[in-house]
Amino acid sequence: MTDTTPIRKSVEVPLSAEKAFDLFTTRMDTWWPLEQKGVAIGRGLPPSKEIRVEPREGGTVTEMMEGDEEALWGTILTWEPGARFRMTWCPGRSADMPTEVDVTFTELGNGCRVELTHSGFDAYENGGEVKAMYNDGWAHLVQSLFAKAALVPA
Repeated sequence: MTDTTPIRKSVEVPLSAEKAFDLFTTRMDTWWPLEQKGVAIGRGLPPSKEIRVEPREGGTVTEMMEGDEEALWGTILTWEPGARFRMTWCPGRSADMPTEVDVTFTELGNGCRVELTHSGFDAYENGGEVKAMYNDGWAHLVQSLFAKAALVPA
């Protein structure tokens, strides 16, 4: 039996929860390495330049590829600035069987803790393989977030 338990990653950043939330969501394309981890790259296309986030519950997160082609990453389920961001997750796959990404932001006094949980792998026949792929990716991405956060004025 393969492991389909949720992925959990966390990082402490030198920003307030409000600023970390803004960086994670509306400025995602400033820290997300689209040249390495994007739908366009997976399709053998040039890297995308933008991730669009509609900042509200029910809004979408999309990768803007060459020629104005869009790739849906998911739909926002929870939008609580400075506290929580939760969305369905389906970049490069059908939106009919998404997983879920849930990110919380907790004040620490000298910054905040960003905790990411990615769940829903048990819905897939090969859920353990899907989880393994994302586990390595999220480890890299939270470090990218930390590196960008260190450059943002507190």
